[in-house]
Amino acid sequence: MALIQCDEISIAYEGQTVVRDLSFQIEQGDYLCIVGENGSGKSTLVKSLLGLKPPFKGQILLGDGLKQDEIGYLPQQTVVQKDFPASVYEVVLSGRLNSRGWRPFYSAADKKAARENMELLGIREMEHQCFRDLSGGQKQRVLLARALCATKKLLLLDEPVTGLDPLVTAEFYQLIEKINKEAKIAVVMVSHDIESTIQYASHILHLQESALFYGTAQEYQTVQSARDFWEVREMLDTFMEMMSYPFMVRAFLVGSLVALCSALLGVSLVLKRYSMIGDGLSHVGFGALAIAAALNMAPLAVAIPVVVVAAVLLLRISGSSKIKGDAAIALISTGALAIGIMVISMTTGMNTDVYNYMFGSILAMSGEDVQFSILLSVAVLILYLFFYNKIFAITFDETFARATGVRANLYNTLIAVLTAVTIVLGMRMMGALLISSLIIFPALTSMRVFKTFKGVILNSAILSVVCLILGVTISYVYATPAGASVVVVNMAMLAIYSVIGALKNRNNGK
Repeated sequence: MALIQCDEISIAYEGQTVVRDLSFQIEQGDYLCIVGENGSGKSTLVKSLLGLKPPFKGQILLGDGLKQDEIGYLPQQTVVQKDFPASVYEVVLSGRLNSRGWRPFYSAADKKAARENMELLGIREMEHQCFRDLSGGQKQRVLLARALCATKKLLLLDEPVTGLDPLVTAEFYQLIEKINKEAKIAVVMVSHDIESTIQYASHILHLQESALFYGTAQEYQTVQSARDFWEVREMLDTFMEMMSYPFMVRAFLVGSLVALCSALLGVSLVLKRYSMIGDGLSHVGFGALAIAAALNMAPLAVAIPVVVVAAVLLLRISGSSKIKGDAAIALISTGALAIGIMVISMTTGMNTDVYNYMFGSILAMSGEDVQFSILLSVAVLILYLFFYNKIFAITFDETFARATGVRANLYNTLIAVLTAVTIVLGMRMMGALLISSLIIFPALTSMRVFKTFKGVILNSAILSVVCLILGVTISYVYATPAGASVVVVNMAMLAIYSVIGALKNRNNGK
């Protein structure tokens, strides 16, 4: 007879049926993975198998000499007081309580089993350490050893790798496989990790209230609903993995704010035929950052005032009849770039920091950079929104705006200063060579479809953030440069919007 036989069981949670008419069995040596969406009844089913939540319909039968109190269990979350004083050995040994009955003390056999299981899981040298002082991966090994002490036939594991880093997770899966194959202990594991499920499990139960699938892992791979589920889970797992790294959180947070600022300012710059100011100021920023690196000074503290001054100077030079805007940009940008390269060649050389400034890196931002960047980005957004109507007026018709009393020079300077700050903030991730793309692409793309200033502004803002997120995600998944990935996504969006705009214009022409 099977270790566990479930016949048409239905289980309720808080008065609502979460598992309905479910039948399956667990044989000795099986490795069954239970998968499904959140709320599909996976953890509730595990509690029923443990005898903690009896089904209101159907029956769960134990066979092959298996007793209810002889099932090893590793819960999803173990509620333990943070200051609870217990050694690793004491925790593992507590798994033998089911063999004690009314006897008050552990036997020599119990102690031997505890030490053997610690040896099996590679934690024997930790037996005198305090449980609360261990890492997450070490704690899971200890709790798994405790579960092994409670059984010789069946382990129930409820998402045992939750919160563990990828390396520790891989090691833990290998331990489970070793226990299953070498110790001949059947394993039932609730998991969201589809890839590992397919790799290690012998059988799969896919729950969605009832059983969408029950069979071998090989059979599961041929089911369309399973493939759809994998794709969704893989995307979610990738996202959760990314969010587990602080540098990715920083990249998304700061990058989104900078992209938003760039898009808003970019609309005015593109419409005023001044879009290459971003490229020019980025070169100035590179020169300033090179000098800061050579002098071992705070990069942003040096670069921002230098680039702001350059932006103001650029406006005044471009206003001259002798030097037009494009020539002024070329003059200042190439000069600053040359100075930066000279400083680098004479001091630090082409080190990692300099490379990051040129091409960008999602790893380049420190905690202080993040705080500083968030503060300045929010300030840029507030100022832009506050003076939105003035910015629209000088962008649409600067001469008329001047005639109505608008101080055009002041607001042109404001746009230049805000652009300068945004450029410096974005260089950390995008690099000096690519940061101008955040200014140019969203505006040009949006104008392919939208015909109002507000429409272009709003779509540019949304599009810029979306492209940033997609680009950084591609960079993470495929190990490509972050800045280049963002630009490629922007190029793809420009192509898509161009087609949509062409079709829209054709339909309107009809």
